[in-house]
Amino acid sequence: MRLCLAVAVVVTQAACAPGGTSATRFNGTWTRDGGELKVWALDERRLRVEFRGEYEYESSQGPMVNVGTGAGEAAVEDVAATFRPVDADDDCRITLRPAGERLEVSETGECGFGLNVTAAGTYQRVNAAEPQFESP
Repeated sequence: MRLCLAVAVVVTQAACAPGGTSATRFNGTWTRDGGELKVWALDERRLRVEFRGEYEYESSQGPMVNVGTGAGEAAVEDVAATFRPVDADDDCRITLRPAGERLEVSETGECGFGLNVTAAGTYQRVNAAEPQFESP
């Protein structure tokens, strides 16, 4: 007597994403020199995002720093999430691409963070817990 067993496996992209669903893989607090991003999944396709950046420089009066902030909701699509901070120009786009414990961030358009302040760069996850957001 021969017994045959057939097994079907269905896998979705979201289930295979590192850290869980497509949105939750972005969760946590991410930092780089001169920048911090706080990110938390609102649902499978939306993130709450808050950015704070600094640009330090020397002036004739001594050390100075430009500071910029931005917050908003990001739309998650495939392997990236994109958002425009609430008070930024219409052409501002910030794209987040997770890569394990790193987050690659690019910025296009005028985001209004201040002279030489940018969200762009490579961030490291420093905490995977839900961040304490500054904005309501």
